[in-house]
Amino acid sequence: MTTPLLNLDLERRPVAGGLILTVIIQALFWAFAFAANRPALPPAQLAALQISKAYVAPVPGLEPEPIERSGRTLKRLPFNTRESDASPCVRGARFSAYQLSADVSLPDPDVVYGVHVSGIRDNYAVWLNGRMVATPRGRFSSQPTREGNEPLTLGLTPELIQPGKNRLDIVAVANGCHPNFGRIYVGPENVLRRLQQQERLTKTVLPFITVIASSTLALTAVFLLPLSGYSGVFFSLAAFMISLAVRGWTFIWYDADIDRALRDVAAYSISATAMANAAFFLNRWTQAPARHLVFVYGWCLACIIGLWCGWAAKVVWVPQITETGGIVLCGLYFIWRMTCLAKARRAVAARTFAFLSVALTATIHDLIIALFGLPRWTMAGLYFPFVLIGAIAWEIIIRGIDLYRGAAMARDSLAEQVQLKEAEIRSTYLRLREQERMIAINEERQRLVRDMHDGVGGHLVSLLAQLRGGAPDVETLREGVRIAIDDLRLIIDSMDGVDDSLEVAIAIFHERMAPRLRLAGIELTWSAEPGAPVEGFGPEARINIYRILQEAITNAVKHAKASRVDIRLKMERDAVVISVSDNGVGLPQSLREGGKGLPNMNRRADRIGGTLDLVPLNPGLSVRLQAPLPSAPEPGR
Repeated sequence: MTTPLLNLDLERRPVAGGLILTVIIQALFWAFAFAANRPALPPAQLAALQISKAYVAPVPGLEPEPIERSGRTLKRLPFNTRESDASPCVRGARFSAYQLSADVSLPDPDVVYGVHVSGIRDNYAVWLNGRMVATPRGRFSSQPTREGNEPLTLGLTPELIQPGKNRLDIVAVANGCHPNFGRIYVGPENVLRRLQQQERLTKTVLPFITVIASSTLALTAVFLLPLSGYSGVFFSLAAFMISLAVRGWTFIWYDADIDRALRDVAAYSISATAMANAAFFLNRWTQAPARHLVFVYGWCLACIIGLWCGWAAKVVWVPQITETGGIVLCGLYFIWRMTCLAKARRAVAARTFAFLSVALTATIHDLIIALFGLPRWTMAGLYFPFVLIGAIAWEIIIRGIDLYRGAAMARDSLAEQVQLKEAEIRSTYLRLREQERMIAINEERQRLVRDMHDGVGGHLVSLLAQLRGGAPDVETLREGVRIAIDDLRLIIDSMDGVDDSLEVAIAIFHERMAPRLRLAGIELTWSAEPGAPVEGFGPEARINIYRILQEAITNAVKHAKASRVDIRLKMERDAVVISVSDNGVGLPQSLREGGKGLPNMNRRADRIGGTLDLVPLNPGLSVRLQAPLPSAPEPGR
């Protein structure tokens, strides 16, 4: 799904979409230029305040002189004092000052009047009725500082004004050039201040903002260089923006105490460098061969050398040749690279053409005004950095949308893969659970078979052998059956989960064994340390503990001749300790060394990861089983 507002369907219709986008961006750019430079006053009011004609003539000094007032000296403003055969700014040239003289009417004594001077090169002084209105800015001499392009509004105090006509004289002088007289307005000072603010905005503030914008974009590109792996695009963008910032600064470079021709050749050199850096950026952006840059910067170097040679030789036509030639070559290179880019990346080519065409049209506009001496209503090239910032923001938005769509598609694909994997894992998990259950059942069966064989089975086989060998007495049969039944009960008790509580399991064991021992005159007691965490012992662990307890009690009763047996459960660190203590005479040494009971008990302790110790008492013996706490439930649960 496309976003028509952003890409105008440039992928499918790059030509039509690119043209529409170009028209839109050009319209927005020139609308902004016109809005930024619109007159501060209505045209009719401006015409009423403007001095449209004045008498202009050279003067020998820097003060107003009586000049001839005739049709020969009456000039329409704005007016360039350079004659057709005279040169423009030339190194080391000295031209006389020029005086502009006009009669103005200031009829209302209650109005505070003023004079607004715009665009006089380079410095000037204003007189009213033979008296200087204000001290000239900077140095006012045959080699003045550059002040004239900064608009100035001067208030006319009442003592300077006389009834009827008032004579306004302006003396202008330029450093190495003929002075130029721009538009001059006389009227209420508060109205003229609005003109001054508007001209300062267009001639100083906006160019300064352009310098800041270009510098900011250049710094951004420099900071992004390491992140981009020192991409040629960001390097060329930084170089281009730095040169545009320096070029913009030349338009607001006032109070310049240098020869005007020297300043101009420096400005033209900066302009040539800016055009070369523009071609550098275009080369990197369109992924053109780097060898093109040899020609680009070769031409730039040739232009700069030509400019400085022309300045040294006082040849005045070199700047126009280099500026015009550079613009033509940049324009042709731009069109060629757009054609090549359109073959590979049509949408990018359409967007690039739409934005960079603004630089081309703005440069051509400024060149035509400079070549033909037309009134300069704006310096359109100063506003191009804003367009480039908009282009970069546009490209970031486009790529951001593409990245978002790609991320959304990847997210959907990943979600689908996750669902498939989840289903596969769930199926595998169920199969593993079933396998674990079957393994646990099989292990439990094998344990039961083993316990039945070792316990009940052994007792029954012994009884069967006695029956086959002869008729045993009833008491022997009764004792053998009872032992088999007790053993079977132990097996059944071990299978009873009782929440895997060892305390409950031993309590059940005590309840099974105590009545039988009591009949034999033996007391069996049982105690547990309060709050001992003895959960987690599964059936296999319980039956091994039962067997150990059973064997310990048997030894105490049969061999130690005990009359009291105590079972105690307590905790020591991360282990549970079960002790069986009696008050008998202890185990005979023969049983300790050659009997089968103790090895069986040790083997069962090993099965649950525990240890078995015999601790002598006075009187009696304590069988001490220490087993680690289970970390997790056994699979057979």
